[in-house]
Amino acid sequence: MASNDTVSVTIVTFNSGRYIKRCLESVLAQKGPQVEIVVVDNGSTDATPEVVRDFAEKLPLRRVEERNPGLHAARHAGMKHAEFENLVFCDDDVIADQVWLQSISEAFRDDDVVLVGGNNRPLFDTPVPGWLKRWWDRPFAGGRAMSYLSILDLGEGVFDIDPGLIWGCNFAMRKAFLTEVGGFHPDALPNEMLRYRGDGETAVSDAVRRSGYRARFHSGASVMHRVTAERMTVEYFRSRSEAQGISDSYTDLRR
Repeated sequence: MASNDTVSVTIVTFNSGRYIKRCLESVLAQKGPQVEIVVVDNGSTDATPEVVRDFAEKLPLRRVEERNPGLHAARHAGMKHAEFENLVFCDDDVIADQVWLQSISEAFRDDDVVLVGGNNRPLFDTPVPGWLKRWWDRPFAGGRAMSYLSILDLGEGVFDIDPGLIWGCNFAMRKAFLTEVGGFHPDALPNEMLRYRGDGETAVSDAVRRSGYRARFHSGASVMHRVTAERMTVEYFRSRSEAQGISDSYTDLRR
């Protein structure tokens, strides 16, 4: 069923029973298009399956198990099971604005738009360290951005955007285009598989730039993205920098 008034939402989860409940509640509160939800469980051992089953009575929701480890293996499973043409990928710890899916559908009404995103505003679990606040407060592209935490605030409006500024925690794309470019490269693997890490959405963003199609920012298509205390440490940024270095090497070699 191909229509701008239908969306397939893929939520990848792993041991996130304490967070995915709020994410699903925000999807339940959506206004707008017909929606199906594919929750891809990447090997949870906590209460996540029970939380998801509780929502299956309230939402058009399916739970899919994907045992191959890694974020993008799970996202590909969601894409495989999606019935609709407009795909929305989000993290299990986001809380979506009430017009999130409605705004994504509006952006896709332009046939030249193949990628849509919005703000990913931070929801900090604990007080923000001074060094991190100074970094987040630095101006960027008319707003603020911090890629290592996947947080972004470009204000209000609807406008074309560099595809590299639409990140996986809030990433909407036409299924035909994503299939044509071969999907995502490996990313967010367990630590013991870090050397096999690819570059995630980067190749997809590059393909959008080369294609002549457009990426669109819509401030209505925004989410709150949780930032845990563990991610507000120097140690996290060191490990994240190492992982990014591997991804950038993969990108350079592929190019």
